[in-house]
Amino acid sequence: MDTGHNGCGCGCNGGTACLDLPPEFVKVRYYYGQRLGVMELNDASAYHAGKHAFHNAHLHGVGVVCGLRAERYVTQGAPLTTVLRVRRGVAIDACGREILVGVDQCIDVGAWFARNRTRPEIAAWAANSTQQLTVALRYRECPSDPAPAPRDPCGCDDSGCEYGRIREGFELALLTAKEVQCVVGVFPAANLLRGALAGGGPVDRISAAIAGLVAADCPDPAKDGWLCLATVDVLLDGTPAPVDLPAINNTPPGRATLLATSALQQILIGVAAAAADSGMALSGPFISGLQFANGANPGDGTITLNIQLFASGTPVVTTALAPATFQAGFVRLHRLTAGAWVDVAPTIALTAANTITVDMVGSLTLNDPHRLTVDQSFITPVSDVDGRPLSPLRMARHFAFVPDAAGVPQLVPSS
Repeated sequence: MDTGHNGCGCGCNGGTACLDLPPEFVKVRYYYGQRLGVMELNDASAYHAGKHAFHNAHLHGVGVVCGLRAERYVTQGAPLTTVLRVRRGVAIDACGREILVGVDQCIDVGAWFARNRTRPEIAAWAANSTQQLTVALRYRECPSDPAPAPRDPCGCDDSGCEYGRIREGFELALLTAKEVQCVVGVFPAANLLRGALAGGGPVDRISAAIAGLVAADCPDPAKDGWLCLATVDVLLDGTPAPVDLPAINNTPPGRATLLATSALQQILIGVAAAAADSGMALSGPFISGLQFANGANPGDGTITLNIQLFASGTPVVTTALAPATFQAGFVRLHRLTAGAWVDVAPTIALTAANTITVDMVGSLTLNDPHRLTVDQSFITPVSDVDGRPLSPLRMARHFAFVPDAAGVPQLVPSS
């Protein structure tokens, strides 16, 4: 471990770009009689390491997997401390490399301050103040196990020697506010994913929205940088010099985290179970889409909710809806006019073709926001003849009727 960060530390492999898409992957192909040298063996090792890191970076992301918590290290009889302890843990960096901190690490903030106090941003710290530092971590490699290499003209002494191993290590550092650049990254961006989900709708609509986000350009290559673990308040005396670490925040905005697949699985199972309990995710008929058709006269139009019936058996047979379970009051259409929601009061019907029609006669207006909702009874929902409820029990769609170039109204979703 190297807690200094002005140099590159052991291994000197920092500052390079990663996550860049290679033109291709090439692996060594072995054959009888092949002469294997250093290049072939190194290429074989680099291929597997590179593919693994590529997978980590693009399919898992960057962040702390577990541990790496910072805390005050107080010895008995000494209530004040300038020693910071970072608990052991695991993380994945922006290049997809695993960072293993196998044992707890300690950083003496007082010693760090003494060594760095002449740096401009630290020399400006006022006496009797509290300053904030960020505990950061990054991947580092160190060569080890030197061995004779008499035929190597670039050996490290007259007899020739080379390092036979590379230790995958890490570097811990304390960063000032001026230096902090936490490596984070989610693709697609979290706000865009939330936007794709916000409109709700059937699975195919959400899948299409997410597919559009994933089709965007791959993220730009990230630069090998710091994973921010915690922020630490440093109390200075009148010298000034650190005398205590009064507050530590292990959940700063810049701390990226990664959940294991098993944890995500448990979350998804819980969500699915809750959805099933509420009638939102059951095997049965479901509302699969929404269509709009203009009427014969201005102000007329029909919205159709398509219903995908449940199919099962061999041969596959669909199960029709039970018409008596449908109530027109389950479906409502409102228009936002002058800052208030107005009930449009269309004619609602369940057709023999297993669709729900919302007929507007003379009540269609252009450009105003509309909200179509389906809110069934939890006790007696719309069901097929085998009692499977229509999903989702509750649904909301937001849209407007916008004229095209010919002045013909078109239904345009607003989310």
